[in-house]
Amino acid sequence: MTPLRPGDSFGLVAPSFAADPSIWTGCRALLQARGFDVIFFGQEAIPDGRQAASDRARAAHLHAAFADPRVAAVLSLRGGCGASRLLDWLDFKAIGAADKPFIGYSDATALHMALRSQAELVSFHGPMAGDLAGYADADSLDALLNTLTGAHSGVNLTALPNHGKPGRAEGLLVGGNLSVLTSLIGTPEFDIPNGAILLLEDVGEPDYRLDRALVQLARSGVLERCAAVLFGETTVAPGPIDIALPEIAAPHLAGISGPVAFGLPVGHLRRNITLPLGTRVVLEVAEGTARLDWPDLWTGAAAGRRFAAE
Repeated sequence: MTPLRPGDSFGLVAPSFAADPSIWTGCRALLQARGFDVIFFGQEAIPDGRQAASDRARAAHLHAAFADPRVAAVLSLRGGCGASRLLDWLDFKAIGAADKPFIGYSDATALHMALRSQAELVSFHGPMAGDLAGYADADSLDALLNTLTGAHSGVNLTALPNHGKPGRAEGLLVGGNLSVLTSLIGTPEFDIPNGAILLLEDVGEPDYRLDRALVQLARSGVLERCAAVLFGETTVAPGPIDIALPEIAAPHLAGISGPVAFGLPVGHLRRNITLPLGTRVVLEVAEGTARLDWPDLWTGAAAGRRFAAE
């Protein structure tokens, strides 16, 4: 896997729900203004219910994007549901050989987990085309491109004060959307290694579902294996009891000896900072902040870099 540079193209895929065509054209215009292009795989696909196409067609579009020599990175169009339905259709040997960055979050968590466990690829938890076109948040776009081009090898993130646990940890950064992640437990794609730094985020789930998901992670032995736990900003659906995520999570984190942080600008919000999954990160959590560095991400990559059009 190699860093992007201006002139490269993103391959846009829709592994989950369909979206209005204005999303991909808006995303393309935004990235073209920064020196990149976008090629949409599956633009003419016929939606299958709420899905962008049939499972087999969406998997074929993903394969085509990874295989196309014009494409330097693969970007998800939007989330929703359906990415996990592609896993039995994907040729992870071919995808691993293509060795390209994949970017997404939310439902794309299923693909993040599969790319690491089945294809041994690093992938990127970051904004999708729908976010870039809809929000056009400068911080999110800057962070995405700075990470993918290797301009930055780390990031400072704000965190909720008075709720985290300070400390330092090193390990593979893994995870993503809490609901999708727990739905994968028991499948070949679910692999949280010992000493991992676990990233979790969700949106609009009621408190009891968040609690249930964290209980599942705890009882399956996942949380006790982790060196640290990071929570992206997570909204809890209104209910009879007004309770925030740190209060929901606290009972389940008692066995975590390493740092914990809440409220990071990662996930389902306007500002969604890109983080690399499946690579070693160095984490430092202090009051109200979290610093992540990924010193190994592009090690040895620059010498073998080719232009996408070559």
